Formats: sequence, structure tokens, C-alpha cells
Amino acid sequence: SLSEAEVESAIAQALDAWSEVADITFTRVDSPRQENSLDFTFVNIDGAGSILAQAYFPSDLNSSSLAGDVQFDVRDNFEIGNSEGNSAFDFLWVAVHEIGHALGLDHSDALDSVLEA
Repeated sequence: SLSEAEVESAIAQALDAWSEVADITFTRVDSPRQENSLDFTFVNIDGAGSILAQAYFPSDLNSSSLAGDVQFDVRDNFEIGNSEGNSAFDFLWVAVHEIGHALGLDHSDALDSVLEA
């Protein structure tokens, strides 16, 4: 439901959000599956409306080849912002949340945390 440009812009903004609060510098590369990298893909996870995305803990916590990857459910309707109300999910917010997991953070009990469960 989003253009490639919208997706790339939102992911860049989400990475910037983490750079502002943590000592992390992200560098875009064109080769996937690099060590200590975050790869972003759209896959069919479970269909519309349940799991919006999933992320895998980084390689120091996870030996899987998917370590640090973020996958968005291609079946869910995403938007930037909230103009569509309950009929779409804010892709930027979902990206920030999932990048937190890809960096090694678990869900939080803190109210209004981007990682609130």
C-alpha cells in the first residue's frame, strides 16, 4: 500500500530516530546479508490484521541467518501517519518498533514506549 520511496523514507526516519537516542550510526549498503546489518523485506507473515511485522535479534543474541532482519507483512495495509484511521497501520511507527528488536531490545512495560508490548 506504500510506494518504494515512502518505504525508504520511513525506514530512514526510523533509523534516524534510533540514532538520536543511541550511539549508533547506520550506513546504507546495497548488498544484503552483511554481518551486523539490518535487512528490510516484505513477506507474507500471517495475512492481514494480526502480525504486522517481525524482527530478529542481532547476531550476538541470535545465530540465525535472519539475525538483525526486519520483515513487514505484505498483506497488511500500511500508511504514513494516521489519515486512514483504523483501516491502516502507521508504517513509520511499526518500523521504529521493529528496529528496536533488531537492535536487541525486547518489549517494554513502560507506558508510551515504542517497544510497549
